[in-house]
Amino acid sequence: LTSNYMLELLNRLSNPAWGAYFLDVTDLHFIQGEFLEEDMRNGTQLKSLSGNYVHTIIVDESGSPTLNGIPIVADEYIGTDGVVHRIVGLIASPHFFDTLEHYLMNHYKRFYEILVDTDVIMLIRESRGPDTVLAPTDEALNSLPYVILSNLTQMRDIALYHILPEIAFGVTFADALEYKVWDLLETRNEPLYLRWKVWLDTALDDSSIELLLEADGNYGRVKEGMEIVERDIYLNNGILQGIGKVIVPPSLEGIINQAA
Repeated sequence: LTSNYMLELLNRLSNPAWGAYFLDVTDLHFIQGEFLEEDMRNGTQLKSLSGNYVHTIIVDESGSPTLNGIPIVADEYIGTDGVVHRIVGLIASPHFFDTLEHYLMNHYKRFYEILVDTDVIMLIRESRGPDTVLAPTDEALNSLPYVILSNLTQMRDIALYHILPEIAFGVTFADALEYKVWDLLETRNEPLYLRWKVWLDTALDDSSIELLLEADGNYGRVKEGMEIVERDIYLNNGILQGIGKVIVPPSLEGIINQAA
């Protein structure tokens, strides 16, 4: 696993489109708080710096500890600002060798069925990547009028509207808003209200998603966009964002409103 992971990392390093992916790899190798050799007990769980991942320590009968199956070398370094442990390998993302199609098939079955029925799945299969899939939940899709769900041409346009031919991290939609507001509040001790738009190109011809972002005080939210229910699932050929809403192309908004 480690050698394959290393080769794949080196391969991605040569592709500028994957640059931000290495933030995730870095996150996997930093944990919250101080953790010493004496704390390495069987079954101990450690959160990554972002809190997105949980690592498990396993200590075998000989007393040798491993982290997610990777041996930990017993020569910790305690510095003034933290602790360093050497490990014999790289920690892989949980879904590093999984694909967008396989993940959709197992976790977003309704959307996957639509991708197959409309042949949009071929776009993902044939893409050189990396791509981003905004995957609506089954509940969100089932809220569409039947007249739309039963029209493969219209559902194809909707499906294409959820495929982005680039990497789009969850931070694009929410965290960046919060960080930006927080940074400004550090220098301005007064109420703050911000409003701006973000455009993301989609696989639908000459079309892009327009998100209106709003910030009031130190709270950030996506006012007209989507709720992210599952964020930044890093996969072999792209990244997936699970969303709680179907994003409708402007050309279909009138039809949906009329059918509702």
